[in-house]
This record gives sequence, structure tokens and C-alpha cells, in this order.
Amino acid sequence: MLTAAAVTVLSGTATVLRALRHRSPALRLDLLRGRPFAVASGVSFAYGTALFTTMLLGVLFLTGAWGYSALEAGLAMSPAALVTAVVGVGVGRLPVALPPRTMVVGGSTLIAASTAVLALLIDTEPRFWTLWLPAGAVMGVGVGLATVGISSAAAFSVAPRHFAAATGMVMAARQVGGGLGIAATAVIIAEVSGAGAEPYAAVYWFATAVNAAAAAGGLALRLTPPPPPRPTPASASTPHVLEGDRR
Repeated sequence: MLTAAAVTVLSGTATVLRALRHRSPALRLDLLRGRPFAVASGVSFAYGTALFTTMLLGVLFLTGAWGYSALEAGLAMSPAALVTAVVGVGVGRLPVALPPRTMVVGGSTLIAASTAVLALLIDTEPRFWTLWLPAGAVMGVGVGLATVGISSAAAFSVAPRHFAAATGMVMAARQVGGGLGIAATAVIIAEVSGAGAEPYAAVYWFATAVNAAAAAGGLALRLTPPPPPRPTPASASTPHVLEGDRR
């Protein structure tokens, strides 16, 4: 474990140093100098931490506490994923565009509410229809909203020529947060004593706290796209020359 941690730190440091020195880096760390994009990346990090934690914990809980098979656990996780896909596609087809702040704050709040309910109510007795399915549906709505909102906030925070780099950066932040969330899940389950569902409930409380942090961070996101750049005085005052005038 110590060797893996050391390799992770060294490789991460090397990646950052290369990104800072390379002429065309894969990670545009300079974008983090802008406050709106830095906030979007931080929210993406917290969101990824909670998302990966919840996804892994769901399977562990269903198989470990409720005795589901791997296939049954996968099927039980599917409704939330389906709702996420429907919301993610449907939100772009609304007649009125939702601001990124609204989607991130609302989505993260819904996820936090669903994980809090699971932390309070789960036990070793399976309750798929009355607990797991409703909580998963609410969580799916939240994940769909938050995912679209974070990506939109990142795109709105940079110039159009940096859209691709900004999207890659927030996805990288989400993946890093997800890795830490998985590690935290393993530590909490191993350290929390108690029989039955207590260790799983502790992880759900952790996910609730991180989702609440993501919702709080979402309040600082940009509400609307930035205004288009204004023309410079030189370009505004220079008359347009027609092809005929050149002759």
C-alpha cells in the first residue's frame, strides 16, 4: 500500500510539472487561475468523490448486507442509472435553459437527500421497492442534473477556444475525486465497527457530507454564459475595405 501511495504521489507530481512546462499540455492547469473555472473544478472533484463512493457502496451493500448476487445487485443499480440518462438528455430539451448553478445545487442537494435517507433507514432486511428504488430514482435525477450543470459551468467559465481543455480538466478532477472516494469507502468500512448495516451507513453519511459540500460550492458558480468579447477600439474604428475599393 505504501509503495502504491508513493508511486501515485510521484507520478502525480511529474504530471503536474510536465503540464506546467509543456508548450501544449494535456492538462491546462493555467485555466485554474480563473476563479469561475477553479470553482467548477472543485465542485467536480467533490461530486466525483461522492459519485464513485455511492456507486461502489451500492454494490457492496446489496451483496454484503442484503445477500444479492452480483447479477441481482447490477439489476438493482440499473434504475438509478436509467433515470440519470433520461434526465441528462431531457434537461437539454427543456424550453427554458436551466442555469448551471441551479442544476449543480439542485442536483447535489437531491443526491445528498437520497444518501441521507439511505444512511438513516438501511438495515439488513431487503427493502427494494419501499426504500432502494425510490432513493435510487431521486439520486438518478440529482446525478443527471449535477453532471450536466458541472460541464456547462466549466464551459461557461472559459473562452470558446478552451472548451475542450476545460471539459477534460473537470473530468480529470472528477476522476481524481472518485479515486479518493473509493479509498475512503474502503477505509470507513474497515474501521467502523458494528454488525449489519452500520459500516455502510457510515459511508453513506460521508457521501452526504461531500454532496452537501458540492451543493455549497455550486452556489459560487456562474449563473449565465459570459458575455461575448467586445471589439477592440482598433477593430471597431477600422473601416471595412471592399474588394472594389482595393482596385
